[in-house]
Amino acid sequence: MLDVGWPVDARGDRGQTPLHWAGFHGNVEMVRALLRHNAPLEVQEWQFKGTPLGWGLYGSEHGWYRETGDYPGTVRALLTAGAKAPEDIGAVDAAEEVLAVLRKS
Repeated sequence: MLDVGWPVDARGDRGQTPLHWAGFHGNVEMVRALLRHNAPLEVQEWQFKGTPLGWGLYGSEHGWYRETGDYPGTVRALLTAGAKAPEDIGAVDAAEEVLAVLRKS
């Protein structure tokens, strides 16, 4: 769908983009596809002001696919593309684990 021109920066009812949802679900293949089409990295959704990377980190702890999603791969892809790493992720233990894996690689 992206190849035929669907907007990569479409917004949902609270300002979330497809990249937010791909991050939240730990769907690294979707993240990569969106990034190939220049999906905006630092766009914030309106309710919590979260970025796609923030949604990926949050999803690693609270997401519907937290047991099966590829959160390290998703976070790595977003950071490699230039997403800004958060200064403080608070008490999100799974996010700490994701970032620890990335620091080792």
